[in-house]
Amino acid sequence: MDPSKWFEWVKLPTKTLAALCIVFGIMVFSGDAALEKFGLKELVQEYRAYLGAGFLMTLALTLVNSLAAAWKFIYPWIAEAHWVRLGRKRLQRLNPTEKDILRYYIHNQTRSQSLPIQDGTVNGLQREKIIIRGSSLGSLRGFDFIIQPWAWEYLNERPELLD
Repeated sequence: MDPSKWFEWVKLPTKTLAALCIVFGIMVFSGDAALEKFGLKELVQEYRAYLGAGFLMTLALTLVNSLAAAWKFIYPWIAEAHWVRLGRKRLQRLNPTEKDILRYYIHNQTRSQSLPIQDGTVNGLQREKIIIRGSSLGSLRGFDFIIQPWAWEYLNERPELLD
């Protein structure tokens, strides 16, 4: 029971840490009668401090790993909701050139159109994630740009924003 080896536990998978946490918790918090049935009473009495430290370490690592995994899972949805909220505000402040570009999508009920890649307005709408380039190959007319689904729905519900 070398405590210096305990720091290798940081590398263990969360499921393993959780299982160890449960075992340590049972050993630390069980009464003498239960420990006696498993033949662990003397072991726990001799190493209670190490078992308690192991319990706290595995509990902390399990919680931190679980929270990190939850954040990694939830963050993309939070980021997307943030961009959609900003995008909807932006769609309420369109200039005439931007309205012309977006009006084509709504009036023609198409989600794609060819636009010149060197156009600053097109690049601005792309940077603001309102439209995205649909292909890395262009034609003489330009590159295909696709309207984002959230922008498509929002502008179809509020076509007056393009007038």
